Amino acid sequence: MTGAAALVALACYAPPPAPIGPPVPDAVHRAPLGEAVGPAPGRADVAAAIEAVAPIRRRHR
Repeated sequence: MTGAAALVALACYAPPPAPIGPPVPDAVHRAPLGEAVGPAPGRADVAAAIEAVAPIRRRHR
């Protein structure tokens, strides 16, 4: 067996790589394509997020 054939054989029998990151909830896989999972942020939430980063943006000008 050549070195290349040995590498191919090893790759075939090696366990699959571990997943990267946290597991994905089943709801994400079952959601229709293009449809968001969970509630969309309200205007108050978006405004609060913008206000939260405003001091950081001013500091980096």
